[in-house]
Amino acid sequence: MSVQDYARLLTSTRAFYIRGVFALADAERVSRILENRDSIKDLCPAAVLQAILLKLEENLVYQEGAYEGLMSQYTRYLHDAIRSGRIGAADFEVWPLDAGVERASAVSRSLAQPRRVTSAMVMNYCQVIDRFGAAHELRWLLEPPFGLGRGSSGSADSGSSSGSEEEGGLLLDTELYIYLVDWPWCKPPSESILEQVRKSVRALHLVPYRGGPRREEQTAYFKYIVDHWDNLPDYTIFVHPDADEHQGPAFIALRRALSLIRTQSEYAYDAIGYYPLAQQMVLDPKRYWGNDYSKTWRRFWGRLFGYPWEDVGLLPPRCKWVKHVGFYLAGHADGGERRSLAAAKAQCQELGPVCGGVTCGSPLDP
Repeated sequence: MSVQDYARLLTSTRAFYIRGVFALADAERVSRILENRDSIKDLCPAAVLQAILLKLEENLVYQEGAYEGLMSQYTRYLHDAIRSGRIGAADFEVWPLDAGVERASAVSRSLAQPRRVTSAMVMNYCQVIDRFGAAHELRWLLEPPFGLGRGSSGSADSGSSSGSEEEGGLLLDTELYIYLVDWPWCKPPSESILEQVRKSVRALHLVPYRGGPRREEQTAYFKYIVDHWDNLPDYTIFVHPDADEHQGPAFIALRRALSLIRTQSEYAYDAIGYYPLAQQMVLDPKRYWGNDYSKTWRRFWGRLFGYPWEDVGLLPPRCKWVKHVGFYLAGHADGGERRSLAAAKAQCQELGPVCGGVTCGSPLDP
């Protein structure tokens, strides 16, 4: 870690507290600081304290006893820094430590305030085999963290679930709407799969509809909004039936959103606005960078969030979206030869700055 890393942490934390923006690179920086906190605390104790507060704000939702555990660490490191003279009043003027403590306390109080939060997940479905020949039988819904929340028995009418992600059940508070595309070549999921899905969700709704011939997903999403305009849930989650190909097999964003919703708290109701689930991050839209899309992107951002994209203080992506047929990530090939995740990233590294898409800027190792 370097002084530059500490400066970036300070800048990103200030932006996060003002705008609510925290990029993946910022989260990784926090993790590195915490992994090396015993050595960094002698060089920049304020960075360690700030990283603890940021981690606390995240863990409050997902880890029982997080407030007591991490605040005790914060107090211990703060006491050591004061006693050794490595931190003083000037540090508290520069670093938003007081704001971090106040935010964590407010989150803890809000999580303790019960509130019913409703949610629905919406997808379209045409057939098991997609246009690339891959099979998708909704099995990602059947295994933890989404399925098996009640073991091998139980019904969705028994109320919300508790427990860890490993135990599953993240969809037990969520109604699932599957819009079945009514075209001759489409076929609904098997009844055996649907019966298993019913055990994973609060309620399952199967809705036949005539989807658009090219963009079935969007027509399903719009039909759901029209059908439920007067009784939309607090959160509507739009996904693909092959969600793992779009969100990644770890489902990082979706797991976090559903874990928050499962708390059924005031914080769950207030915390999320627009929340992208895809691996293409909304703040660094490499697909939409360039002469063809940048103006549209900036206009979209301003209408959605009410302030210019440039105000976030981000620099333009270092690469641009340029198609290299045959060198996409596995499952995302646009014709031509498919490559594994490692092979796609290796090829991207050889191509250098002209390489684009989800491989750009990510680690070489999968």
